[in-house]
Amino acid sequence: MRASGLAEPEDHIAFLCEVMVGLINGACGTDGLDDSTFFRRHLAPWARGFFADLERHDIARFYRAVGTLGRVAMEIEAAALELPA
Repeated sequence: MRASGLAEPEDHIAFLCEVMVGLINGACGTDGLDDSTFFRRHLAPWARGFFADLERHDIARFYRAVGTLGRVAMEIEAAALELPA
């Protein structure tokens, strides 16, 4: 059981992905923060691992599918950011 007062990681990753979408489509931008910087600081260090863990969920088929989708999306984003501008 999760300790009281701790946030759910799936809520956290969902919020970060929503922010990333807003940065990509220009809906929520700020000076000095772009999608590349945000991804490298807030998603790249842990998101692929989080989604890979979901992929290995042995009971909930839904979360395995979410894990695969999320992991692939993070891999695509990381590869896209490596392309020359």
